[in-house]
Amino acid sequence: MNLKTKQRHYRVAQKEIEQAPNKGVFIENDKKQLYTIFAGVILVFTFIQGLVIGYFIGRD
Repeated sequence: MNLKTKQRHYRVAQKEIEQAPNKGVFIENDKKQLYTIFAGVILVFTFIQGLVIGYFIGRD
C-alpha cells in the first residue's frame, strides 16, 4: 500500500496572510506613517505643556 499521493498546493492571497498574522497586530504602511506623525505631535505637545506648567509653578 505504498501509494504516492500528490501534494496539493493551496494558494492564499497575500492580503489574507497580512490581515491575520500569527503574532501581533498588522498595521498597513499608510497608517503606520500616520500613527508615527500623530505620536510625534502628542510628544511635542506634552513637552510644551510641561514647560508652560513648569513656568507657572516655578514663578514666585
